Amino acid sequence: MRADRFIRLFALALGLSCVALPAAASRDTALGADGELYQVRTGTYGQLFPRGQEHERETPVLVLDVIQTDGTTVRHLVPETETEALENNPSLIYEEDSHTVFLLWESRFNYHPILMLTGFDGEDWSEAIEVIGNAFADKSSSSLTVTRDTYEVKDAEGNPVVKHRTVLHMLWEETNSVGLNETLYTPVILENGTFLGRSPIFKLNDFDRSPEPANAAEVPVELVRRPKIQPGRDGRTVVAVFASSTTRRLTALEIDVLPAQITQLADGARAYIIDLGARHNGNLRAIADDARAYIIDLGVAFQPEVARSIADSLHAYILSQGPVSGVPGVRSLADRARAYIIDLGARLTGRGLRNTTGTSTSPTETFDVKPTPLSGTSATTGQAQLIQIRVTSNRAVPRVGTGTDFHLFVSESGQDVLVAAASADRVQYRRSDGAGWKDLQEIRLRDGMDLNRALEILERQVRNH
Repeated sequence: MRADRFIRLFALALGLSCVALPAAASRDTALGADGELYQVRTGTYGQLFPRGQEHERETPVLVLDVIQTDGTTVRHLVPETETEALENNPSLIYEEDSHTVFLLWESRFNYHPILMLTGFDGEDWSEAIEVIGNAFADKSSSSLTVTRDTYEVKDAEGNPVVKHRTVLHMLWEETNSVGLNETLYTPVILENGTFLGRSPIFKLNDFDRSPEPANAAEVPVELVRRPKIQPGRDGRTVVAVFASSTTRRLTALEIDVLPAQITQLADGARAYIIDLGARHNGNLRAIADDARAYIIDLGVAFQPEVARSIADSLHAYILSQGPVSGVPGVRSLADRARAYIIDLGARLTGRGLRNTTGTSTSPTETFDVKPTPLSGTSATTGQAQLIQIRVTSNRAVPRVGTGTDFHLFVSESGQDVLVAAASADRVQYRRSDGAGWKDLQEIRLRDGMDLNRALEILERQVRNH
């Protein structure tokens, strides 16, 4: 599948600042920068284009309606949905800087459901990207949000070059081979507008390491099927929240795209330490001294006090490692030093005043994400992308009224959660209180207070707490 149009479109989305973009309140509706409204719909070609003759009337398709402020509507057929595949579970997010609406949906052909991602800037469509999970598993509640940042590298002549990185964070629920519902996540990473390729898919249930409860009530499957992802408390984090039918607990995770400078620093230090080991014949003091000077010199992208703190800590760490012997010993030391710099850099760059150790049963974990380029593209993976995932809260799922239309809300920190269940005339909800839950409360639905309005109020109540 070609990616050139996709690359050109996403290049528009890249800016100089680090910013998280808020997701739309509704999964199938998004508000544009100029007041236009985007709505995604599924149906047959004949239903959605009564006068259309380009495709068979019974062909299932996906369309994007753009409703202008004057009430006029322009309907667009989403490319690559005019096949025999059935399109389901669409969701939208609008990105203001590029004036681009991103669409995520499930395409099902011969019982093989695949998530698809594309974008529309008002004129051109990007080439759709396939996100492969379990090709046989049902999927639901797909959603996404976006973070962006910039970093600097040196070209072949040593001149600084600014690179821009965009990450589309995708979340969905999937049924595994034994019938259990799982919440899955993957980052879609673009560098200078180039799609780097498919990233690993993380099963977020693996981060909930609570023991299975003995006597807890079963969790409604409707709640398990409503995971949520949203921007976090700064420009590079997002927060995901989900319920588990196995542990019967509600878990919130903070997902952090670590600055690319940390990877550069760690990889550079590893290579330098290997070289130092050969030059200093395993002399730890000499290796530590030169490595500290190297970090201070290379760490110009960090605040001076941060770079010096990393350098001093690395110096002490190397000295604490004991004698090294031969090339294998030096390489082992270099690998450990790289991991140490990544951990330390993550804690010092914007996190120094924050507890990032996670819960006692699920500590913070950092992953080297190396996207696999699509066949037929010229994209290369380059350096590893560092994704840090940590549990911010984990509680038993509460009982919430009698409704069956469940909704999850989470604060930007991921520490506070609200669970709501809607029925015909009310929305009942419970908000977290420490490790437990407050008493059941409700909002009655009436004139001037419909379901959407009630959900907006609940989201505001917990989001910035």
